[in-house]
Amino acid sequence: SNIEIKFWVKDNFKIKDIQFYLDGEWEPVSFNPLTGKAEVNIKRSINKSESNFEIYVEDKSGNFSKFEGKIIYKK
Repeated sequence: SNIEIKFWVKDNFKIKDIQFYLDGEWEPVSFNPLTGKAEVNIKRSINKSESNFEIYVEDKSGNFSKFEGKIIYKK
């Protein structure tokens, strides 16, 4: 399966790094600092009805944020 996730990051202090984990596995993130848009394309097979995700954001000033959520798959 191919899952595409898009989200926007408000960038007051210039983003240094964004990490995205789905069920504890790291997924690569592409980030456009001009628009604040981040995208994750998950290529691996997911055979669940729901998954947990975590997003970690660090800016160049050393501020660190963590966001958690759940993705529910409808078939």
